[in-house]
Amino acid sequence: MILYKVENPKPSLLSNRVVTIDPGESVTLCVTVQNNGEEIIYRDTYGVGIEVVYPKEGAKYWKLPAERLMVIDMGPGGKSSYTFNAWNRKEKPFTGNFKIHAYIRSIQTDNKLARSGNVTVVLKPPQ
Repeated sequence: MILYKVENPKPSLLSNRVVTIDPGESVTLCVTVQNNGEEIIYRDTYGVGIEVVYPKEGAKYWKLPAERLMVIDMGPGGKSSYTFNAWNRKEKPFTGNFKIHAYIRSIQTDNKLARSGNVTVVLKPPQ
C-alpha cells in the first residue's frame, strides 16, 4: 500500500489531492510505503518513485527525482517513508493540469507492484 501527502504547497481546502503552482515552482510529496502482506519480501529489490501519468507526454514539463531503492526490511507490517520534489520546467511553458502518482517497482522484473492515487497539479498561466 502506498500512502502520500502533499507537503508543499499546501493542498486545496476542497481536496487534499489538488495543488496549484506557478511555472517553475515545485511540488513536494511525502510517500509512505507499507507492506500489508507478502507483496514486498526480502528476496527482491524494490524502487519507489513518482511519475507524471497525465498528460501522456507530461514528464517533459517536469524535473522528476530519481527512483529510490528501498533499503530496509519490508516484511509484513514493514513501513518506509520517502520525500520527493518535482520541479516544473519554467523553460517549457504549459498551462493546465497534470496528474502525478507514486509507485513501487520490482527492480528484478520491472513490474510495478502498487500505485498511489493521483495528485492533480494545476499549473497557472505564465504572468
